[in-house]
Amino acid sequence: MEPLQDKIRVGVITGFLGAGKTTLLNNLIREYPGKRFAIIENEFGEIGLDSELVLNVDNSNICELANGCICCTLNDDLAGLVKDLLHTGTPFDYLLVETTGIADPSSVVQPFFSDPDIRSSFTMDSVICLVDAIHFKHYVKQQEEVHRQVAMADLVLLNKAEDVDEKSLSGTRKVLQTMNPHAEIIQTDHADIRNQRLLDRHAYRRDRVGSFTLDPETFFRAGYHQQGQGGHLLVRDPRPDHSISSFSFQFPGDFDIERFSYWIEYFLYINQASIFRIKGILSFAGNPQKMILQTVRSSYLLEDWEFWEVGEERVNRLIFIGKEIPYSDIREALESLMC
Repeated sequence: MEPLQDKIRVGVITGFLGAGKTTLLNNLIREYPGKRFAIIENEFGEIGLDSELVLNVDNSNICELANGCICCTLNDDLAGLVKDLLHTGTPFDYLLVETTGIADPSSVVQPFFSDPDIRSSFTMDSVICLVDAIHFKHYVKQQEEVHRQVAMADLVLLNKAEDVDEKSLSGTRKVLQTMNPHAEIIQTDHADIRNQRLLDRHAYRRDRVGSFTLDPETFFRAGYHQQGQGGHLLVRDPRPDHSISSFSFQFPGDFDIERFSYWIEYFLYINQASIFRIKGILSFAGNPQKMILQTVRSSYLLEDWEFWEVGEERVNRLIFIGKEIPYSDIREALESLMC
């Protein structure tokens, strides 16, 4: 089991063009003066950090800021850049990554799951998605990237709220809740995050994922419930106002770990364009511990968690977020993987 306390935490800031990502980035730097940040900013030099923070910006990819943090621009090799940051000689304890407005944030998160060298030094903290309250209803109908950004988020900031009437805000919140029923939504103006906790949320840590998955309310946030065959629970959101849905499955018993590992690897490979995230607690035959499953694109992590208590029913719980999820096929496949 990898130690967590010595790893550098990573926060990803995403959101469509003009949502306020760079404003949020600047506000985070100010609101957390005790953090030693490293910052990867896609649009550095175009929108960029506030001028008083910038120091000795030249043609090199990594520069030092006036507050002692370091900043760099994202090139095509994110994994290589992250590793380079460790060898700058400037210590840091938190990495912030700001994506471009048209980026799929899963491509940023994936190296922190799939690259063993990166995983040994970094741990994902959370994905923060900014939503433009003024233009969201238009963007969500036109831009696929908006769907992926919201689906990947652990925290959604509904920004520019002061410029939208309460009825429109309420409607946008409902759409966001159906797109990602498991993300917290906070209204903001000018990405003002005073008195809000945005960092150190531990959304990707196995204890947080485990507690989240065990929460009975998790299975009742999508709004529609159906008792399936074999005693498992299927949850779906039937409202057709967007293309993203959330499904939850619950199976008593044990999976065969070899067959499950083969299946999840194949399933993610062929469905990586439509399955955005999977979280779960799993029971494997012969393993006295619960295992936490997390996936991003075609990558997945299985980590030991708490021990099953004596007499505790071993129940598997899985949550899928994506578009056009083949829930019947998934249910049948999971049933076939049981011992």
